Amino acid sequence: MAIQRVVSITINLKGDGSSTSFVFSLSNSFGVSIFPSSVLADNPPIAVNSSTVDASGNVTLTLASAIANGTILPFVLNLIYNSSIGLSSSSIPTLGVVFPASQPVVITAGSAVIGHVVVDSAPSTAVTNAGTFAVQATLSAETTKVVGTARVLGNAGATLDAAVGTMPTNNQAAINVPSTDANAACSIKNAAALTVVNVKASAGNVYGITVVNKTASVIYLQFYNTAGTPTLGTSVVWWIPIAASATLVIAPNALALGNFATGIGIGASTTPTSTGTPATAPDVSVWYK
Repeated sequence: MAIQRVVSITINLKGDGSSTSFVFSLSNSFGVSIFPSSVLADNPPIAVNSSTVDASGNVTLTLASAIANGTILPFVLNLIYNSSIGLSSSSIPTLGVVFPASQPVVITAGSAVIGHVVVDSAPSTAVTNAGTFAVQATLSAETTKVVGTARVLGNAGATLDAAVGTMPTNNQAAINVPSTDANAACSIKNAAALTVVNVKASAGNVYGITVVNKTASVIYLQFYNTAGTPTLGTSVVWWIPIAASATLVIAPNALALGNFATGIGIGASTTPTSTGTPATAPDVSVWYK
């Protein structure tokens, strides 16, 4: 049997007390463009009769029994990719804009231009405006500094120098913030030998976690929406399984893992919603704000 790649995703399903089948699109829900050969449920909270994926990336999950009405359960699905799926067979193309002879482009004298203007007539090609431009000098004089990668989308008719300087009306700018910025913005709660603990006594978000499972069996990190010390197994909002003798690391990111309207509480148990404590309590760190 050939080596396969496994990519894990998590979906939360809310039961209606009767339905046992759920269908979703990998491309629409997770932005997946290369679809797996198969899908397998990993340690589901309710037995799964079958999990399939079709050629369009639609996943069908069939449960052995219905989820209780109003109950939300997380399902970890492993996307299985066979060797060689998604290999690229072409080189990166050279991008450019070509205007047909029937639609000439007129550049007014004195216009600021970034890059090169290529004029193609007959079999010969001439390159003009090569070298240093006035717009580049304007860039060096700017005082605004951008951390990360900035992408600017200009509105129709905006001049290049205007897009570089003051942003024209209807423009949008997206900045990719480095992960170190997300780390610096968070507080950290460390809980050695965790049973239950309150992480934050007011509304907040969880951005990352680290759990060290010291037992030879699966344990579950339970989350509670409470401003006080939670009661193990009571009013569990959601949970995360940690494999036997494993360390789970979810690094802090710009997007939160979960929002808590009242407060953030956590606990360690032997099942998703029970009061059973692990034989050896885990060590847990939570990034939050």
